[in-house]
Amino acid sequence: MIGKLQLARAMKQPVRTTESDDTPCSDCENTRSERRVAEDLQRMSMNQTATVQLENQALEDEIRTLRSQRTLTAATESGSTNDARPSSPIPLN
Repeated sequence: MIGKLQLARAMKQPVRTTESDDTPCSDCENTRSERRVAEDLQRMSMNQTATVQLENQALEDEIRTLRSQRTLTAATESGSTNDARPSSPIPLN
């Protein structure tokens, strides 16, 4: 995998063309390819980071739900609940 320094260098490389016309030289094409690869890697990394953050949030939500259910169950079993909610969930349909 490309390092952060290499990624930064590839992103900052100027695009050069030959002096005689506007067609890029082979060196410039390589630079453009490297830049595209670096941009793709950066985009993939950002997408993976966003995906991991969403997965973490979903797991945290699930943990909170399970903890609250466990607390409610423990309180119900000991008979010390002040919760006015019914013991079985109300169907949504």
